[in-house]
Amino acid sequence: MMSVVWLVFAAIGIVAAASDVSTYKIPNYCSIALCVLFLAVALWRFGQIHWLDHLGAGALFLVVGIGFYMVKQLGAGDAKLFAGYALWSGFHAIIMLLLCVAIASLIQLSVIIVLRWIYQKRTYSLPRVLRRREVIPLGVGIALGGIVASYWFQPVLWAI
Repeated sequence: MMSVVWLVFAAIGIVAAASDVSTYKIPNYCSIALCVLFLAVALWRFGQIHWLDHLGAGALFLVVGIGFYMVKQLGAGDAKLFAGYALWSGFHAIIMLLLCVAIASLIQLSVIIVLRWIYQKRTYSLPRVLRRREVIPLGVGIALGGIVASYWFQPVLWAI
C-alpha cells in the first residue's frame, strides 16, 4: 500500500490532526485536498472506480456531519474531514472506516483524559488540549482512523 498516493493521503490526515490539536480548527484545504486527490486518482482509474459508491458515501456523510454540526455535536471541519474519508472509502468500506475512527477516537480520548489528570495541578500554562473543561479535538481520531481504515479501501486507489 506504500504508494505516493497513500503517502499524500496520510500526510493530509496528519496535517489535519496536528492543526486540530493546536488550533481546534481543521483547515478547509485539508478536506479539499482529500477530495481533489480522490478525484485525480478516480479519473486516472475511471473505469475501475465505483463512482456512485464513493460519491454517495461522501455525500451521505457530509449531510450527516452537517446535521451533527447544526446541533453542536461536531465541528464543521470534523464533518468535512469525515466526509472526505467517506468519499475514499465508499459504502463497501464505510463500516471499517467507522470502526477505525471510533477506536482511534477512543484511544485519543483516553490519552487526553490521562494527560489532563496528570497535569491537573500544574501552575504553569498548559496547551489548550490539556486544559480541563476544554472540548476534545475530534480531528485526530478521524484522521488516524481514516488512515488505518485505508487498508480496506479499494486497492486500485493506491495503484499509481
